[in-house]
Amino acid sequence: MIHEWDVLVVGGGIAGQIAALEAARLGKKVAILSKVEPWHTHSRNPRSVNLSVAKGDDWRKQIDDAWDDSHFLADWEPMEVVATEGPELVLHEFGDILDRDEAGDIAAYSFAGTNRAIMAGQHSGLNFMRKMFAELEERGVPFMTDRTVTSLVMEGGRCVGVTALDLMGGQVEGHSAANVVLCTGGHGFLWQNSVHGIENSGDGQALAFRAGASLRDMEFTYYHQGYLYQTPHIITEGAFHRGLHLYNKDGERFLFNYEPEGESGKMYYTKRFMTLELEAGRGIENKFFWADFTHLDESEIDEVFPRARKDCLDSLGLDIVHDRVPMAPGVQATMGGIRIDLQGRTGITGLLAAGECANTGQHGADWRVGNFMLAALIFGSHAGKTAAAETGGPAPAAREAAVIGAVHDETNRLAGIASRTGGRAFHLLRGELRRTMTEHVSVMRDADKLTRALDTVQRLKTQYETASLVLGGTRFNHQLAEFLGLGNMLTVGEAVIVAALARTETRGNHWRRDFPQRDDVRWGVHGIVFDTPDGPEIRHEPVKPGELKPREKAGMI
Repeated sequence: MIHEWDVLVVGGGIAGQIAALEAARLGKKVAILSKVEPWHTHSRNPRSVNLSVAKGDDWRKQIDDAWDDSHFLADWEPMEVVATEGPELVLHEFGDILDRDEAGDIAAYSFAGTNRAIMAGQHSGLNFMRKMFAELEERGVPFMTDRTVTSLVMEGGRCVGVTALDLMGGQVEGHSAANVVLCTGGHGFLWQNSVHGIENSGDGQALAFRAGASLRDMEFTYYHQGYLYQTPHIITEGAFHRGLHLYNKDGERFLFNYEPEGESGKMYYTKRFMTLELEAGRGIENKFFWADFTHLDESEIDEVFPRARKDCLDSLGLDIVHDRVPMAPGVQATMGGIRIDLQGRTGITGLLAAGECANTGQHGADWRVGNFMLAALIFGSHAGKTAAAETGGPAPAAREAAVIGAVHDETNRLAGIASRTGGRAFHLLRGELRRTMTEHVSVMRDADKLTRALDTVQRLKTQYETASLVLGGTRFNHQLAEFLGLGNMLTVGEAVIVAALARTETRGNHWRRDFPQRDDVRWGVHGIVFDTPDGPEIRHEPVKPGELKPREKAGMI
């Protein structure tokens, strides 16, 4: 059976849900395919969106901050769209669940380096999704989970649908659609230390890239110094200024060796200092440090760090009132993604994208908490409206015929993978890939490390062609979905390394030991990666900052 949709959204997080909602409101037949339930997507994590709604604030100040955050590598138009459209969209969609002050006005908190953090409780992302999901159910939009998209179906240069593995049934499904919107999230599972789960394997980026779309700013990945080791959680950087102590294996508060203010120093550099300490062999098991809150009163912890306490209890069984917890630099967000315009178009007719899998040129080389969720809402909304409005292409019967052919091909391909014997076990390849990215393409980089990483990824891509699973069959076989995810990780990982090798400067979260200075003359550009028969090719296009100019230093330095 082939499913027929006007708009098919791939990905069930915030960007995907609002894209589906906008298309459904315009009367289109819409569905969402997702690997996981919406509550298990990465969109459950954000605590805030940044809106210029407080007295004395305005959208120009928000753009100025975003320009700073980007290390002068952001384009004016997407920054302006987010800053000006954000308040209207968020208040219209979620105004009834936002936190208010005593006067009844929207509460603007000081959080993670900004004074314009707007929240809906401690779990804003989760609460935003709950509200959208309720309306999607009312409108009869199916939310089809446990689906892994295996290919984009192309006909005459246009995307006309997808094939997807239904893990519960074991069959390859066909979904024909006038327009497909990719909202598959980031690619942070490429690294071992990451809040991104196994579902964040860069599927959307890889699918679009192989279909002919380009990727932008792939070298930029945001590492947070407060990553709770081996969990999906971040402890807010505010903890470093409110009493957190960080100890190495010798019981030393080592940050004082790098920064006179110790844990209260500039957060921008803390992750670098932590990396240097790990490289010197002074981490716990050479992997993490002990974060200690135990000198603080329980009442203070419950007032200031309630979410941190809960996250540690839930994920580690440790209570920060009494216990130290492991902490290391870890990936919180991936800033590079499918190059899209402000309406979500990828350059491939019939294929749009939004959210963390996409890139409008807004974030540049760094980001601020609260900017990502706002961008996902704004550009997810745009993509849904665009997908609903744009028509044309093959007739439904021709689309269906193309999807039927693709289902046949994918069924045979996946059956062959599931029955394969010999070759290296796929999970060993994945482990080597993630170790390689963590060791060589992480906080501190240089040409030698990046070249070794590229050689490793290219070798793993060859081994992947003959790699095998431990379990056979297609029904209930999550290993098969993970195998497909590994293929996407290899594609995206290679693009990340190629982009990082090309940028011979240090900017934002791209730190090159061999090129320690920022170079605005040569590198005030976006890196664009294209797929070619000879592998990923990097080209560059100028940043379009309007009247904004680079400054000597970004405000966070």
